[in-house]
Amino acid sequence: MSKKTVLLVGGLAVLAAAGAGLHYKAPAYLENRFRTILSSPDSDLRGEFSDFEMSLLGRTLAARNVKLIDPNGVTYTIGSMHLNQVNWLTLIGANPFGNGIAGQADLEELAIAHDAYGITTPKAELGDLAMDLASRNFDITTGRADLQNLTISDGDIRRINIDHLLAENAGSANIDALNITGWKMDDQETKITSSIDNMSFAGCAGPADLIASFDPDIARDFAICDDISATTLSFADDAGLEMSVDAIALSGLESRVIKSGTLTGLSMQQPDNPARLAIGEISLADFRIDLTGDMIDLDTRLSMTDARKMVENTSFQTIIVKNPVISDEEVEIALDNVTLRDMRDGRLAGIDITGSHITQKTPDGPANFGLDGLSVTDLDLMAITGFGEIYDVADEMVGQHIDQFEDFTLGQMNLPLSQALYGAFSMNGLSFSGAPDGEKVEIRLDSFKSTLEKPFTPENSALTFVKINNSTLEGLHATLDDSITGGNDTAIYLGINSFDDLVLDVSNSIIWDETAGDFVYSIDKVALRDIGQIGLSVTVTGINDDVMTRLLKTRIGDDAALEQALTVDAAFRGARLEISGEKMLPFALGVASLLNGNTAEDMKMLVTMNLMQAQEQFADDATLYDAFGELLTWVDDPRHLLIELAPQEPVAMGMAAGGLMFPQMGAQMLGLRITANGQ
Repeated sequence: MSKKTVLLVGGLAVLAAAGAGLHYKAPAYLENRFRTILSSPDSDLRGEFSDFEMSLLGRTLAARNVKLIDPNGVTYTIGSMHLNQVNWLTLIGANPFGNGIAGQADLEELAIAHDAYGITTPKAELGDLAMDLASRNFDITTGRADLQNLTISDGDIRRINIDHLLAENAGSANIDALNITGWKMDDQETKITSSIDNMSFAGCAGPADLIASFDPDIARDFAICDDISATTLSFADDAGLEMSVDAIALSGLESRVIKSGTLTGLSMQQPDNPARLAIGEISLADFRIDLTGDMIDLDTRLSMTDARKMVENTSFQTIIVKNPVISDEEVEIALDNVTLRDMRDGRLAGIDITGSHITQKTPDGPANFGLDGLSVTDLDLMAITGFGEIYDVADEMVGQHIDQFEDFTLGQMNLPLSQALYGAFSMNGLSFSGAPDGEKVEIRLDSFKSTLEKPFTPENSALTFVKINNSTLEGLHATLDDSITGGNDTAIYLGINSFDDLVLDVSNSIIWDETAGDFVYSIDKVALRDIGQIGLSVTVTGINDDVMTRLLKTRIGDDAALEQALTVDAAFRGARLEISGEKMLPFALGVASLLNGNTAEDMKMLVTMNLMQAQEQFADDATLYDAFGELLTWVDDPRHLLIELAPQEPVAMGMAAGGLMFPQMGAQMLGLRITANGQ
């Protein structure tokens, strides 16, 4: 053997001997080092352990009765601990390559406690365990954690039991994935018990970051989880309320934001109470709420002021509620679908409701209400809740509250102009059917529409009003029991084939032209199809921008200001009443005769006699004489009647009201003109 070979073999032998010696001496050395560190008053981490065992070359470490206390006062106790694939450099604080401690850690009887808070599990398996020993918080991360029969408690107040918890890449700063099965909670403070079969979390912030997010110096928006899902949830309180949910799924969850979310199979009820709520599905998108607990008083009844704060601080793209049902022993309310669209800055772009059904049990059988569809656009929820504050009766002394109405302005009460509460409102297919007192009744409204146009905000006002308010009602008809209507004989008496043929249409409008100063209230049409219709309009002028602004700001109790606006500033410009349809007057006389017991012919004769007497009384006044003559012509041949008040110049409202008390003067001053049948 050469000299060189002898030296090489000898060197290896020395290294082997040294390694073997270190292997046998390392346990005692490291055990003493650990005990010194854990018992030193200057150490950030204190504690104790027993039955220390390790294999330097086998990279294993085991101990029993481990107790560790970190700088925050958190205590970790472990009945037995066994580490495999140990990284010794990390344990002695000399690893320049990372913080890995062990490839696998098996812990039994693990307990973590801090003040009254505690976490215990009989068995925990941790993979790729790492710890930042340079941090005072000793941040721990694990590539995989498997915990069985986990218990989390807050003293005697709150207790959570988890059958199985499985986590991936979990640490104080983030948790990549977390799955929980068999979750149960008992909260003695709120008297609520709950359970969840399965929960899954992905891309979540860790506990340390979640706690830090409550720091007011940190940005308000804080990412919590990319995705959360749960199945078979149940909740109950000591009052007997029971709530269950089939499934929940949330994405993009932040401290004040839910990017998207879905809840299915919601049910709420009390065993000793017939009331029940069920919802098939709730979904939402881009939901955000910037509301903190100190903004509203949760210990008192929710007021309209609180509602305003909630509206002001909530936004979303969509909220969709499918198949909600509310019921008790007497009433069931069911909807097919409710959609809320684009809420921002207290305004809701739209709400759509389809398939509304209400069934009420009565001694005479069920009463059914239905609504095929309802839609509202550009809904100003801030204005609505502000308007609602007027009627938010917090004091039970209703009389006292009514007295307070005198302090509200006309504008707050939606007079004489409507607030811009919405852009358009429509509903279709409104119906009722039932048999009150055993008499069958069916009522249906084909449609109702309302639009509020040309919004404006008076100077120094927080309220917005509209200059044009239009509404239309179409197709109101009823099917009534013969005991109510008198049957076909009565219908024929009134000039119709059947009461089913009676269909009512109505349209009206309020228009304010600030340039001309005209305020027009118009019932454009009250029509009974195939019978006739009535139209009425009144125009008041002198209501320019200054007068309207002052009027809207006038308190209801300010009689002097009201009198100034209504009798001095405002002037009567004109009025118009139009009746068309040759069946309208006979129908009205027939209804009147049924009410007072006279015949329609007698009623017509009575009207004719009164008109003739009035004409004779004012024979020396050509205007009134001709007017009553036209009325007599129309009563005899009721095809069309037009009554107009058209003064040459606007008349002060006070004078106009007085003119009505003196017919001759009033007819001249107000420009009375009556025309029958277009003559």
